[in-house]
Amino acid sequence: MAKQPAKKKAAKKKAAKKPGKHGGKRPGAGRPPKPLDWKLVGQLNVIHCTIEEICACVHVDKVTLYSRCKKDLGVDYSTYAAEKRGEGKASLRRVQLQAAMAGDKTMLVWLGKNLLGQEDRKKHEVDLKVGQWSDSKVREEARRILLEETCDDGSSDSES
Repeated sequence: MAKQPAKKKAAKKKAAKKPGKHGGKRPGAGRPPKPLDWKLVGQLNVIHCTIEEICACVHVDKVTLYSRCKKDLGVDYSTYAAEKRGEGKASLRRVQLQAAMAGDKTMLVWLGKNLLGQEDRKKHEVDLKVGQWSDSKVREEARRILLEETCDDGSSDSES
């Protein structure tokens, strides 16, 4: 009996495996897929757990989680995780707003700065006596300070 060429063997192996089978030629052969608790995965994403932490909690590998998300939920894991994390951000914002409305002054200030773009007022005091220096003396002093700062950077080796 003559041996089959390698190409035909590979083609036969590919043809033997059909979608829906987990391994082997018999129907239902192979290890059944591990059930995943998608509710838990969703809750872990809401609280912004990392992918490693989520995989450790549900006892699967990252690759398995990615492929099962596509298979079970019909979306990429990144899309699913982004949606759930968005829910978490909305919940956090709601609780922060409730704290501010209940009178938490620190939260009121923080939300005012972050949501409304409010800023602290900055006071700049200049202690110069009018007429103390002439314009040329001010320019000369500014140059001297600038030169000192550039030399103090380490760009000058004359101090060693």
